[in-house]
Amino acid sequence: MSNQLSFILLLPLILWSTFQGLLYIHSGQVTETVNLAAFEGQKEASLQGYYTDDIKAEIKDFLVDGYNMDPSQIEVVASEEQIKRGERMSVCVSVPSPIIHVMDIFNFTSDTDSSPSCSGKTDQLYHTVEREIMSEYVDEGSSI
Repeated sequence: MSNQLSFILLLPLILWSTFQGLLYIHSGQVTETVNLAAFEGQKEASLQGYYTDDIKAEIKDFLVDGYNMDPSQIEVVASEEQIKRGERMSVCVSVPSPIIHVMDIFNFTSDTDSSPSCSGKTDQLYHTVEREIMSEYVDEGSSI
């Protein structure tokens, strides 16, 4: 009887020690993945002077194909007007935030105080990456 009671009392500690490290590692991988996707899009957009629909689609495809993220949950908001060389362009990539704490796995209620995504949606927690880069676009015929 005492063995079963001690197991039940120690079960939360066992769950925490088993899964907490893995959840932190997964969260770090999601963070680095979104940073890498934003960086790859920035390189192309810098040369073209703005974020085309193709560049936004490539950012989404990078996250969907390589990391199996849900395409309906990925949001890419970027400057769409062509910017001259030396001016700054910005991009915001938002994906649902992974679970970080073991006890959140057992939380079945929705959080109302969640952080907003790029467009301001707050129905669930989002991991948002905002980046700026200088435009390298030069009009044809003009000098650097």
